[in-house]
Amino acid sequence: MNDLEATKICAMALGLVPVDESKDFEVSKEITVEQGLGGPRYKYAPLIDGASALELVEVFGLNLERFAILGSGEKPRWGWRASGGYKEYADDSLKRAIVFCTAMIQK
Repeated sequence: MNDLEATKICAMALGLVPVDESKDFEVSKEITVEQGLGGPRYKYAPLIDGASALELVEVFGLNLERFAILGSGEKPRWGWRASGGYKEYADDSLKRAIVFCTAMIQK
């Protein structure tokens, strides 16, 4: 699953209707959605917008956990794990962990 697919799945899980793909999605990380058919349109970008990502945490009751990623001889860095519905996803980015965990739950 790629970023675009995960973003669309999250939008649909919230009852939003994806209506247009940004031609530069890989740069903008946003899609255009409607609130129901014929409803108002706006940009949806949970991979970069904290409020959109947090809405997924709240609606789907995700658990968030911060953990150290230890490599051999490297300085430890921090990662995030989102879990819920017997699924989990870990990533350096909190928003990405939330989006991909939600998408996995919905699939």
